[in-house]
Amino acid sequence: MIILGLACVATVPSLPTDSSDSGEPVDSAGDSGETGETGGVGYDCDDPWDFSESFDVLSHARGWHGLAMEGDKLLGWDQSAGALVKADYEGERDTFVPGIGSAEQMVLRDNGDLFFVDSAGGAVIRVTPEGGQERLTGGLYAGYGIVWGPDGKLWVSDGNVLKVDPDSGEMETVLEMPADETWMAHAVDFSLDSTMLYVGTVPYGDLLQVELDAELNPVGEPERLAKMPGHWIDAVSVDACGDIWIAEFGQLSLYRVSPRGDRDEMVEGGRSRYYGHGITWGNGVDGWRSDAIYQPLPYNGSKVLEVVIGVGDGAPLRTWNGSPVE
Repeated sequence: MIILGLACVATVPSLPTDSSDSGEPVDSAGDSGETGETGGVGYDCDDPWDFSESFDVLSHARGWHGLAMEGDKLLGWDQSAGALVKADYEGERDTFVPGIGSAEQMVLRDNGDLFFVDSAGGAVIRVTPEGGQERLTGGLYAGYGIVWGPDGKLWVSDGNVLKVDPDSGEMETVLEMPADETWMAHAVDFSLDSTMLYVGTVPYGDLLQVELDAELNPVGEPERLAKMPGHWIDAVSVDACGDIWIAEFGQLSLYRVSPRGDRDEMVEGGRSRYYGHGITWGNGVDGWRSDAIYQPLPYNGSKVLEVVIGVGDGAPLRTWNGSPVE
């Protein structure tokens, strides 16, 4: 593993080399990240630059444009095998569901159901823990992103922002792209208090925000929060400090954006081999770190990049109308 320190805001860490041995992750305190706490405990959100970054290419794990954590396993789509696979941290990988022709971003439900966007089929697919498949809903225009909303619905990006019932497949449009397609929603996430929806767009790379009312309906029109240097936002994810992490294809880089719109490049871009196309948070189980994000590398054999950022997932902290989101 390569460990790199940030001396100041302007320091941008260099990229890793491939390693078949993931090694022992080390956090800024010099301890293993396996038992790191999520939910903001122990994170210094007032001094977010004071952490050490480490990178590792996990050569055994697989992912295309999305990943999902399930206990001690990381789920992803192996493009070369045309299959959903599961990998543990120690180097073992098993086929979960063969014969999958397309899988973009994905999320898990507590009961083990996996949901992913099938871009080729224009559909959201549900996969049971036993590997059974169901086409939950179809008719997606440019399906790609999928996240859990505070309301327990699947929020799907297909140019528009859609809300899909995970049981019935009933779908409604929450946010419509302009008729001239000056922006198309590609990935979304929610602020920690669920009062703001962050929308990563294409083809001009705007990170939009739209205020939400108590029922998660948009209030007014989307506004630009930040303009990314490139043109194509592939992932949007909020950490436990409320900052927004962006995977940006135009610059092949990883950025952090504050809720005020301040933008910092966190991983040096420009090399497709190390461009993490999505963002999934570790859970601190059996080697997977709780202070790291895991990114699929579609231009590097669909391997997986571990990026230690010193803060965890914002989802465990999320509230809706003042109450914790279950």
